[in-house]
Amino acid sequence: MKPYVVRFISYESGRGKTKALVYIAQRLISKGYKVSVIKHAFHGIDIEDKDSHIFILNSVEEVVVSSRDIGVLYINRWVDSLEKALTITTNPIVLVEGFRESEIGDVIAIAMDCKELENLVKYKPLLAILWNKDKCYSDIRLYDFNELDEVAEVIENRAVECILNQLPKTNCGFCGYSTCREFSYAYLRVYIRMCPTISDIRLMVNDIDIPMNPFVKNMLFSLVQGFLNSLKNVPRDRRRISIEIKL
Repeated sequence: MKPYVVRFISYESGRGKTKALVYIAQRLISKGYKVSVIKHAFHGIDIEDKDSHIFILNSVEEVVVSSRDIGVLYINRWVDSLEKALTITTNPIVLVEGFRESEIGDVIAIAMDCKELENLVKYKPLLAILWNKDKCYSDIRLYDFNELDEVAEVIENRAVECILNQLPKTNCGFCGYSTCREFSYAYLRVYIRMCPTISDIRLMVNDIDIPMNPFVKNMLFSLVQGFLNSLKNVPRDRRRISIEIKL
């Protein structure tokens, strides 16, 4: 399923995008949600590690720098777009700083005053955070920096609705939850879970497709996931699993 994406934008730098994003990310993480952050470095990225830079300058496409506390992935010949950045994120909630011209996800506009906000209205913000909280637009919910908890709650609700709208909403219970809404909350916390009625589980015997109902899909999915969880060095971000048995 597609992640929930919200972009934090401003007309000029120094308006508090990072401050707001960090606070909201911490609030969501404290509730158990899986959150990724994408930062648009418009003016480029400085690479401090000299050896890593040498590899990139010599046309190595991917360079991974691993240390005890953190790992960094450098990708050469990168396409500067939010679409590209989202392909390497693994969490169901993605907070984005920048990418003002993108059309992906919801928007939070951060402005000093109503005049600055006027320059951001065309991006159709979900809501706005103003340093000087004046009455600007009746159709835009305005917050100030003392109300970031409320903003985090709005984002949480929007994330749940984003996942819910990708589900069949049949409340079939085959996923182990009584409703699709309950599943949505769980999915935002444990990204490897999938809805058995929409996950692409395919069974073939002698190259013949064998149809499966949601109950059988869920049983097979749970069995394979349990098997993989018992093994070492299996990636947690499992986007595709293939098992072939020859008799």
